[in-house]
Amino acid sequence: MAKACQLIDAEGGPKRPRNATLNAIRRARMESSRARREELESSVISTESPNQHASSSASPSGTNNHELQRTPSRTRPDHIPVSILKEILDLYDRKMFSVWPVIDVSSLIEDLEAAPDNEELYALATSVCAATMGQLRLPAVSVECTGDRISIDVMGSQVMQARANFDYREKISIATVLTSLFLYVLNYNQGKRIAGWVHLQEAIIFAKVLRLDAEESTEAQDPEYQRGKLVLWLLFVTER
Repeated sequence: MAKACQLIDAEGGPKRPRNATLNAIRRARMESSRARREELESSVISTESPNQHASSSASPSGTNNHELQRTPSRTRPDHIPVSILKEILDLYDRKMFSVWPVIDVSSLIEDLEAAPDNEELYALATSVCAATMGQLRLPAVSVECTGDRISIDVMGSQVMQARANFDYREKISIATVLTSLFLYVLNYNQGKRIAGWVHLQEAIIFAKVLRLDAEESTEAQDPEYQRGKLVLWLLFVTER
């Protein structure tokens, strides 16, 4: 495995947001999680109506709620178990959220368990895990039930495999933008600067397609609009 290197250096890279910004983000996360719980409770009640349509609004993980079909929790044989992803995502939440404050871990895990076949979600989760492993220089993680060892290279290959399973360039969402951003972090930490730069430019292009750089509108107070602006800010300071 290539020796990891720090993403943040003297020349640029993500800067830590101010405490006031982080506090505002945390409040927004709490409000988003509370709204998410209320939405899920409402959806359970609404299943009694055969004509009920799923919401088309975006979930906290960046995908569309109407794509998250609720199924019993399971793990696909070609996927890393969610329990392993959760361990690394928890590390992200504790140690890296202040640098990349864009992932609601509890909602992402919840969505993964609800939709184990959603490749867009899986690509996002594994990209966050791979970037976190690289940034914190984590060793390979053992899967107790199989004896497999999940290295940073294995995690990175899972991101690319998931993306190959759906047309992510035509199905652009905030999750798509973030996956490209975290692939940049992964490649940068592995010393693959050119590959990382390509992923960063891809993330910026996707953000422009989503019009995250548009001027403020009447939706300025909408949580998803604010999240989009936060993603745009993160791209801006990363590219500097």
